[in-house]
Amino acid sequence: MDAAQIVEIRIPEELTHRTASMTARLIWEQLAMAPPTLWLNVESVKQIDVVGLAVLAQAVARASAAGTTTTIFPSPIVYNALFASGLLDRLPTDKRRSNERPEPDRILEVEPPRTIEFIAQTRRLGLRPPTWEELRLLNQWAHDMALDDLVGSQLLAMCRHLGPYHPEFVTEAMASPIALTLLVQPLQPAAEPVGFVRLYNVHLDQRFLFLETTIAQPRGRRVAWGIEATRLACAYSVEALGIERIETKVYAYNTLSVNCLTRNGFTLEGRLRQARMHGGRRWDILIFSALEPEIRDALAGDGFAPMGFWSIPATARTDVADATSDPSPVAGASA
Repeated sequence: MDAAQIVEIRIPEELTHRTASMTARLIWEQLAMAPPTLWLNVESVKQIDVVGLAVLAQAVARASAAGTTTTIFPSPIVYNALFASGLLDRLPTDKRRSNERPEPDRILEVEPPRTIEFIAQTRRLGLRPPTWEELRLLNQWAHDMALDDLVGSQLLAMCRHLGPYHPEFVTEAMASPIALTLLVQPLQPAAEPVGFVRLYNVHLDQRFLFLETTIAQPRGRRVAWGIEATRLACAYSVEALGIERIETKVYAYNTLSVNCLTRNGFTLEGRLRQARMHGGRRWDILIFSALEPEIRDALAGDGFAPMGFWSIPATARTDVADATSDPSPVAGASA
């Protein structure tokens, strides 16, 4: 086959966690042929999430490292998502339509979306986005005021005041370009989700995000679902999204959450003094953070399979998020 000067990869309809691996694999196969120019055509994409945005950013970084010039042709939805995520000024976009640009030498299309049960899992639990029907669970948890007093979830507060099927809440829970909500699902027959983890205010351009872990069932807290789910979410953030800093906050009286964070490599970074009223007195809100090396140290020895989208590490870093540079097996949570 003659070397193509311009390779166009078309991504139809959806660029989300359901198509991320297939998209990355096709891009990687074409980059292996060292084309001078790679076009990522997302003009038909009507749905994109933070995982899809991460793949776009990582693809540009890898192409640049390989000496390939990349251009993204975005749909309005993708354009708005790039703007919301802070990536618009950092990624090479072009608004020219197909009839305004030259014909590519090769055109390939990503396969249709496939059902993915879990985006990450350990031996005991998996993390997955909620289905439409499961928004009722978030609504149920949103009206548990004892749970609200424990975690103060902004997502659940939004659900409580808008309702689980309000368009704004549905977007926030299922289709945000800067957040990813994942149910915590025990790997047991007929087991229902016990809570959720939420990666929010995701800054792919600066490689940091905020984390919230909410275990709704008291028994689930006693058997350490929160510790395991947090660890798995951190592993996914580092491996799949290219994150280098994770920040979270907890109420000082929530000792289970404090223990969860310290066991997962987080460091107390500061406190909002007496910022929370609870039990007739004022409490501090504690600010914790973890950097990529600290997360990897906490994960060491768990033996979890790699969660990144690329089989070979990039040869150079760039100013946008790229894929994980460590090809060794990466941890999830210990059972």
